[in-house]
Amino acid sequence: MNNGDRLTCLTGMLCPVMFALGYWAMVITVAATGEFKPATLVIAGLETAAAWLGIHGWRRRAVMISWAALAVMVGAFMLSKPLV
Repeated sequence: MNNGDRLTCLTGMLCPVMFALGYWAMVITVAATGEFKPATLVIAGLETAAAWLGIHGWRRRAVMISWAALAVMVGAFMLSKPLV
């Protein structure tokens, strides 16, 4: 595996994990304040799926899985703008 592929796998793992942690923190905060929307839970679930894909891609050193993780992460982020 060359350095570019390692960087893609690392990015595919770290970015979705950080976004998932942030969205779950947002879900907990919104639930505590009483402004909960179901769309927030959907977006957090999508980010969690992206994080799982990213970790899976890093462990298997599979670049396509890491790209899929990044695509799901960006898609969930773009979907969150009109929903949340």
